[in-house]
Amino acid sequence: MHDPAIDIAPEVARRIGPGNARLARRPAHPTYLCPGCGCRGSHTEPASLVILAADGLPDVTRYAHPACMPSSIRPAGPRSFRLPDDAAATGTAALLPVPARDGFRPALIIDLVHRPSARTPAGDRLDASMTVLLGLGLTLLGSIDAAIPPSPGWQIAITGPGTCRVRGPAGTVLYDGQADLFPAWRQLAAAAGHAELLAGEIGLAAAAPAGPAAQLQALAQAARDGYLAGALVPVTGRAGRPA
Repeated sequence: MHDPAIDIAPEVARRIGPGNARLARRPAHPTYLCPGCGCRGSHTEPASLVILAADGLPDVTRYAHPACMPSSIRPAGPRSFRLPDDAAATGTAALLPVPARDGFRPALIIDLVHRPSARTPAGDRLDASMTVLLGLGLTLLGSIDAAIPPSPGWQIAITGPGTCRVRGPAGTVLYDGQADLFPAWRQLAAAAGHAELLAGEIGLAAAAPAGPAAQLQALAQAARDGYLAGALVPVTGRAGRPA
């Protein structure tokens, strides 16, 4: 099988380094989400490697359709990378299996239904939510089985029988609304004092009619596509430490 045709501009190769450039020419997954048009692409056809860069925020590297985004470093102002106050999101509590061990770990999944976007000086539209989450200290996850590190400043607060608030550094409120934190979730979170915060553009609602297995698959696909960030964060309120 031939390696896929990946166009990597010289400035992109210099930015990511020769080792990462070699790895980028052998994608780990057969498909990707183009940051230019938002549609799925396939590595059976040519693709380009782009870097989305904003001052003071981590670079985000993406595969793209060459017609949407030729390989380049795409600048964007950091003020553009901001989650709008009215960004639609849903909160879902889940117990995820512990890899290689019989057990479960509590997770709170924040699905960003409305994807905020920004525009580069050249007029290209960029999905900005992942850049914001990474800039606030969450870790880009390539797999839902990967070890998730803590991130200072983040907290899940249980605010009522069926509500919670997710806060980040600098007064950021990622989510404040409904979440069915069922008894088993609360028990595990109370025992550990923390839970996994998983946030990104996941599509849980679309997968819900097919059942939990389909939702778990959607979560795993979001990680493979580079649209899932997370951290191990303290839980306060009725399920954890005092609020």
